[in-house]
Amino acid sequence: MKVACEQSFQKKGEKSTTEKKSVLWWTHEITAAKKITNYLRRKYQTTRDNAEQREKNKEEYFAQKGKYVAIKSEKSKSWKEYCNLATETEP
Repeated sequence: MKVACEQSFQKKGEKSTTEKKSVLWWTHEITAAKKITNYLRRKYQTTRDNAEQREKNKEEYFAQKGKYVAIKSEKSKSWKEYCNLATETEP
């Protein structure tokens, strides 16, 4: 039983084998855009009493959300670059 527990449970101070690996296309600009977008979304969702302020927050959020779409373009651009490199070295 002791051996089974030692093999199954992670010991204090050990790193997990399922650590998150960073992706090549993720940039600091995308991180900043994500943080701002999430902040504006929370700000918009929590504004309930003042309809005028809620509408202003909604417009701000959706304007920022449109800018945050950069993730999809960066991801597809990175994938295309990877495919081009892969076909040159190993078809």
